[in-house]
Amino acid sequence: MKNIIIKTQKLDDQVDLQELASLTVDLWKKIRPELDPSADRLMQWMKNLKYTHPPVIVKAYKEEVLVGWLMLFKQDTKMLEINPWALGGHPHIIHNHPNEIEIARLLLNSCVEYAETNEYTRVEILFDKKDNERNYPVELEIYSDRYLLEEDEIQYMSRSIEIHEYSMPKFPEGIKIVPFMDCSQEDLYQCLYASYKESGDRNFKSKTDDERREFFSNLCDPKNEIIEHASIALIKKGKLVGFSLVRPTHGENNGHLWIICILPEFRKKTLASSILRFAIVTLGKMGYQTMSLTVDCENTPAVNLYEKFKFERGWARLTYAWKKENAKKMKDEFLLSTEFSLERCDIEKFSKNWAIYSSFSEWDDFETRKKIISRMGDHINNTYWIWHRKTSRIGGLLLRPNGLGYLFFEPPF
Repeated sequence: MKNIIIKTQKLDDQVDLQELASLTVDLWKKIRPELDPSADRLMQWMKNLKYTHPPVIVKAYKEEVLVGWLMLFKQDTKMLEINPWALGGHPHIIHNHPNEIEIARLLLNSCVEYAETNEYTRVEILFDKKDNERNYPVELEIYSDRYLLEEDEIQYMSRSIEIHEYSMPKFPEGIKIVPFMDCSQEDLYQCLYASYKESGDRNFKSKTDDERREFFSNLCDPKNEIIEHASIALIKKGKLVGFSLVRPTHGENNGHLWIICILPEFRKKTLASSILRFAIVTLGKMGYQTMSLTVDCENTPAVNLYEKFKFERGWARLTYAWKKENAKKMKDEFLLSTEFSLERCDIEKFSKNWAIYSSFSEWDDFETRKKIISRMGDHINNTYWIWHRKTSRIGGLLLRPNGLGYLFFEPPF
């Protein structure tokens, strides 16, 4: 868009935190007044942020005035997250700015471009679910337009801990309990992989093997503080069949269950219930007042288990994700097509059903360009890759110099 300039810089490269905080607080006073936002607190939060690799700040300026920004946090070597934790997920854009949609698109485009350029395979944005779509600060279609598609809905659950409410569980005969820390990282990962692959955890299933490894390595990093007495592993005949990981996060005097998993062949043997009961009783004895966890809302067996143990539902959070493998798959499917149709289109009608994904020149090798040119003439600079909002099928849009538009796409469109 004209007059909108995008700038990126690392958080530790003398970023003007006052500029970012002022825009954000002005926005939150209008859309999140319950937070009682403060520029000083937000700046302090960013100064105290712990990270291995500096986050990237993406900023949008119009006539040298900051009109929007977001943070790209590097969760690991494969995944980026947009505006994590206290920042609330959504891009921060001046409230009711006349160019709000265009600013959001440019910011998100920069995130995807950064991911592709720096060989990241996944970009996620997480935000609290609202009862009404009008309550979101941006239209959710903006994310799907940039090919960040809905991944899952995570439910937060918690409960208070009453001492003596439960007694220690009795595990089935042949099951040996050992400390979580005594298990090898590889055994833990293989158990997690086998368990989650068969569970209702959509986010884990959607990751590549490399992304799963990164997720596990960060979650089970020995440097992270855990509640050792509440984190256990179950061994049967020398084989790890399940484990739990509890850490002192998500609030004061709270134990958060980060992982509970049981190998598929050992389910329906009360092992998950026993591990959960063990954690509740142990936390109570250690003086913890509450326990919490998160679960995919479509993982019905897990949700039922937690409700059985009196966990109550709290906030729900949506995850939208851009995945490199999906983008590549769509491109490859299109390029393998032996023929594609070409028809004149109404640009206004086109915009209701199709979204522009990237410019044609960003994608193609010589042979592909030659194929398209042979059908349309040499107008590559005015050609764009597009995808259908509902079906996610890929196609192309050619804008002729005379203003006419043409769609080209693989059958069956």
